[in-house]
Amino acid sequence: MGEARRQRWLCAAIAAAALAVGASACSSGTSTTESIPSTPSTVIAATTTPIATTASPADAAPETTAVAASTTVAAPVEAASTTVLTAPAVDGATQLQGAVAAMAAGYHFTTTLTIDGAVVLTADGDRVGDGTRLAVTQGGASVQYVITSAGTWVLPDGGEWQELDGDAASTDPIAALATPTSVAISSASGTATTLAATVPAASLGLAGDSPVTMSATIDHGAITTVGYNTTIDGKAAVMQAAISAVVDSTPVVAPI
Repeated sequence: MGEARRQRWLCAAIAAAALAVGASACSSGTSTTESIPSTPSTVIAATTTPIATTASPADAAPETTAVAASTTVAAPVEAASTTVLTAPAVDGATQLQGAVAAMAAGYHFTTTLTIDGAVVLTADGDRVGDGTRLAVTQGGASVQYVITSAGTWVLPDGGEWQELDGDAASTDPIAALATPTSVAISSASGTATTLAATVPAASLGLAGDSPVTMSATIDHGAITTVGYNTTIDGKAAVMQAAISAVVDSTPVVAPI
């Protein structure tokens, strides 16, 4: 592969590597109020009435007393009421909107591009404000990039900084996430929620009119992964990035 083609290939990967993401959190809860049943009560009332018997002295028999008992039992009170409050439904679009806004200041990313199941390049760097600095590694060769609104600069191994021709590499997958055409919750486990957001292919710098479904995982108010499937030269490709706190928060400026 010639140097010019190699640089074009790497530059095409920058748009996907220079990720900017944000996060929000959600919580849910259930409240239950119970009325404790009253303790059952039993009331017993007894009355005794003697019965007089008359007999001759000789035949006098022992006095016998008959006892009549009356018992009243109150039935136990068993009524109980339970009220269950249902947690509000999670709004994926609202989560995503808050997530994108929360990462505006910056973050660190480690991105992997896989084509036909094989890793063809990795990128590691920081997004700070509207600028990005990163290193792209492919086939054992590493190239440093600095991207600002003014342009894109590249530093090959053993070379010098040079500005690339054309507009600055500005395609931002997270900017695409800020205005999706649809958002759905794919799964939720513990504190993590995975969202599926549909965005136009053009918003990712990809060719074609078919929309692209991006996946973003939000955990504890931060997006921890973001990625999507696409095709490169007719082959299946997967772009996946792990997101964490920014490592180098200094402003991104042109190197020359």
